[in-house]
Amino acid sequence: MPTKLEVVTTYIESEVKQKLEKWAKGEDRSISYIVARLIEKAIEEREHSSIDNDKETTSTSKGSGK
Repeated sequence: MPTKLEVVTTYIESEVKQKLEKWAKGEDRSISYIVARLIEKAIEEREHSSIDNDKETTSTSKGSGK
């Protein structure tokens, strides 16, 4: 079945892979699925944090007379 998704390759410690395998098996999912969701969540959190930091920077610079 062809996919339109991009491929990313990474290297991880054996212990981390074993934990991912256990997690994936427990949720009846693939390791790829688990890792993809973790990456998406991390990006969302980073973007949200970046927006909050931008707001703080903007409000701080407005209040300082700059």
